[in-house]
Amino acid sequence: MNIVFYFFVKYETWIYVLAAIATIILFRNLVLGWRELQSTLFGLERETAKRKFNSNLSGLILTGLIVTTEFIVVSVVTIKYPSMVVLATPTLEFQPTSTPEMVSIPGISGTNEESAQVTGSIEGCIKGKIEWIVPLSGETIKGKVELKGTVNVADLGFYKYEFKSANDPGWTTIAGGSLPVIEGVLGGLWQTENLTPGDYLLRLVVLDNRNDPFPPCVIPIMIKAP
Repeated sequence: MNIVFYFFVKYETWIYVLAAIATIILFRNLVLGWRELQSTLFGLERETAKRKFNSNLSGLILTGLIVTTEFIVVSVVTIKYPSMVVLATPTLEFQPTSTPEMVSIPGISGTNEESAQVTGSIEGCIKGKIEWIVPLSGETIKGKVELKGTVNVADLGFYKYEFKSANDPGWTTIAGGSLPVIEGVLGGLWQTENLTPGDYLLRLVVLDNRNDPFPPCVIPIMIKAP
C-alpha cells in the first residue's frame, strides 16, 4: 500500500496533466457520441453508438475517481500519516558524512562539564532550507515533544527524521513526509517517555525527487526523565 501512496505523491503533477488531457478527450467524445446517439434511427447503429457513449462516460468517471484519489492521498494521507510515504523506500539507508566528535554544548544542565558533552557532530543543516527549529542543538527535552523544522528545497521528494542514542550505532525512524515545511510541525508528537534519559542525536534526512539525498541535518540533544 505504501508503494501506491509513494507513486501518487511522486508523480502528482503528471497524474493531473494526464487526467486533464483524458478529460478533454473523453468529454469531447461523449458529446459527439450523444449527438450520434440522438441522430441514429436504426437498431444496430444505435446500439453501437450507445456502447461508444457508455464507454466514454465510464472513462470520464474513472478519470474523476483517479483525480479524487490523487487529491485525497496528497492533501490528506501524506499530512496525517507522513510515514506511510517515507516507508515506501525501506532499503534506503543513510549515514552521517563525517566522523563523530565530542561537541561541548553550553547551557545543558548537569553536574559537571562532562554532562554537557554530546557525542555527535552538528552537520548538514542549512538555514531556511534544512534545519531544526524545535528542539535546537544541545537542548534538553522530556515527555511528548512536537518536533518542528524546515524542509524547503528544490525538487523535494520526501524527508524523514530519526534519532539514536549516543552509544547506539543504528538510527530509528520517527516519521516523515513529502510536502515542504517552513518553520512548522514536521509530524505528530515524539513520545520520549519510554526512552532511557541521556544524550541523543536527531537527524533530518531529505531527498529530492530523483532520490538523491542532501547531507543529513544532525543535532545533539539530551532527553530528561519526565
